[in-house]
Amino acid sequence: MTRGRLVAGPRGLQARVAAEIRRRLTEPRPAAAIIADARDMRGRMAETFPGTNPWDLKYAAGGLVDIEFAAQLLQLCAAGTGDVLDQNTIRSIEKLIAAGSLDPADGESLIAAARLQQDLTQVLRVAIDGEFRPETASAGLKALLARVAGLKDFARLEPLLRERQKRAHEVFERILDGR
Repeated sequence: MTRGRLVAGPRGLQARVAAEIRRRLTEPRPAAAIIADARDMRGRMAETFPGTNPWDLKYAAGGLVDIEFAAQLLQLCAAGTGDVLDQNTIRSIEKLIAAGSLDPADGESLIAAARLQQDLTQVLRVAIDGEFRPETASAGLKALLARVAGLKDFARLEPLLRERQKRAHEVFERILDGR
């Protein structure tokens, strides 16, 4: 529900639904229960989508799903203490940092990983069907991916991607450990 968006309906109904979503998101809940539920849910997802390839930008350790889980979990834990709710993952992380609910260095690690992987995802969605395989990708696609990442060549992209995913996953693990 942290990413719920109202897209249609009479204004009065939209206002009532928005108020109910906010009420439910800001209800006090034990952080330990939220963390346990998130750990369980992410574990079940990993069984179905193991994300063993760093180019599986959604499911890889430190990928977009881990970042989204971290942001949503922290929003639920802190929702009653300040303005931390946002449907946008990066904006929610920025709000969590500003509210003191997320260490700034951890937040910046999550944001850097999210931005890079979101940018790469947009290019890959348009450029290919299916899974990205660097060994068979064209030189033009590799050059475009490097440029999107702000790099001069593709050879530097995978180490950058792996490092950002590693840092994001470390933050994710600390959050799931309740630290």
